[in-house]
Parts: sequence; structure tokens; C-alpha cells
Amino acid sequence: MKSREAELIEVKWLGRGGQGAVTASDILATAAYLEGYKGVQAFPFFGGERRGAPVSAFTRLGDREIRTRSLIYEPDVLIVLDPMLPMQIDVTAGIKKGGYVILNSPHKPSEVGLKGDFKIATVDALSIAEELNLKVAGIPIYNTPMLGAFSKSTNLVGLESITKAIVKHFGAKRAELNVKAAETAYERTMVMGSYTGSCLVDPPTIGGKGSEIKSFKELPISPVSKPTKASMGAPTGAWREHRPVLNKEKCEKCMLCWLYCPDGVITISEEKYPIFDYEYCKGCGICAHECRFEAIELVREA
Repeated sequence: MKSREAELIEVKWLGRGGQGAVTASDILATAAYLEGYKGVQAFPFFGGERRGAPVSAFTRLGDREIRTRSLIYEPDVLIVLDPMLPMQIDVTAGIKKGGYVILNSPHKPSEVGLKGDFKIATVDALSIAEELNLKVAGIPIYNTPMLGAFSKSTNLVGLESITKAIVKHFGAKRAELNVKAAETAYERTMVMGSYTGSCLVDPPTIGGKGSEIKSFKELPISPVSKPTKASMGAPTGAWREHRPVLNKEKCEKCMLCWLYCPDGVITISEEKYPIFDYEYCKGCGICAHECRFEAIELVREA
């Protein structure tokens, strides 16, 4: 792993839309500048999909001006906000030898099942977000807890600079819970050295590394999204961290959940109760947020 004196440190964030990966990359860049890095860079990479779709963001830290503008294919630090992603793709592809993989997971680093010549750190960012009620539209936000985990794991940017950057980004009033989340995660983060155990799953092949393109800006493939099940193609239920569960005793059959579902995965039963299609439900939480009778609860999957 590179030290603070390294010429360039590259950080890759993996998550889903709505979890705060893009904001986290921006805050980390600000924190690095406050820490004394002379060159910082942050940028996202995603298509036109809705909340719940895979999102990447990148941060570069250096002690001189950063001229490269390409995506980061071989990060020094990989931060995974979504706890389900390691079960679905090879999140460690491209990680540099001796680097760090920081996971949002309730498990110890030795229990997550990743293998390779890199250090593993884990923190239960979901529990921290729920404890502090750090949510947007009912969905936990993981970015500031994972910033605390980054600081604890790598020692590349101090916690004080992280918290200052959080205040600068959110403002003093909104930053209070986010600062607490970062501090709590800093205390709870567990780190271990290289682990060579078996993977939890055989990661699918998702394509090899492309060439770094520096002469023009790379654009993501962005298919048109339509709020109907028929247009979704592959099932998207694996994107979900929480599933909506109906309490029929509270349900007034108003059908607002059906009306507001952005993906059209709610149907109505003969008894006029909503039915959730978990094969395609992304767990965005909009149905629970819009239910004025609190008849829909979001239950954690992992």
C-alpha cells in the first residue's frame, strides 16, 4: 500500500444510486486538501438509471497537480458501500497489491470471504446509519460512515480533516449526524492483513480492464429506463438491501404505494392489498416513504 508520501493515491467507490458514493468522493477530496495534499480530484461514473442502480465514483490524492482524467481501473483503495455487491460481482478486480478493500459489512474481515494480496477492513455502516437515523426517504446513507472507515483503515487522511470536510459540505446543522456517523465508524472499523480463504461466491466475469483513455471524457452506457416490469430485462431484485413488507392491519388500501412505485413492481390483489414483486423490486423505499399509514416496513436483507 502506498504511503502518505506517494506521488498519487487512487480511491474507487462502489455503491448504488442513493447511498452517497458520489458525495463521499467529493468529501474525501476536500478532506485530503485540508490534510495538505496539493492535488485532489473527485468525479462520478454512472448512467441515467434510478436510485438503486450501480454507481462508481473516484478520488485521486497527490502532492502535485493531477493531470490524468481517466477512470481508475487499479485503485489503491476500494470502498464498497453496498453490502450485497461482493455477493454479485468481483469487487476486488484490479485492486493494487498491498491495497485496501473497505466493506460495509456486519462481519469481521476474516469472515467476508474475499481473497487476495490486500488488506480488508469492515464496518457495519448500515447499523450506524439506522442507530443515528441517517436516512433519506427511509433509506440509510452510508457515505459518512465509510469515510470514517477509510480514515481508520488507511491513515491517509485524518479523522479531523474528514469531519471538517463533512461540515464544509453539509453545513454545521446538517453535518451533526454525519460527523457522528464518521466518528462512530472510525471507532468500530476492523482491519486485518491479507487473507487467502475461499470466496463466498464465484464472481461472474464482467469484462476485463480497458485502456485508460486520456484524450477525451469516457461516458457510461445509459439505456432508456421505463417504469414497467416488461422493460427491465434482467431481474433487479439483487440490487436491494431492504425489502418492503406490508402490515395488512395498518393498510387502508389507498394504493398510493402502487401509484408512486417508480418501477411498476407493485400489483393489487383481489382483496385490494399491494403485492410486491421481489424479483424486480430494488428496495428504493419510496412506497414506505409515501405510505401515510405506516403500513409498509423496510426489512434488512443481509
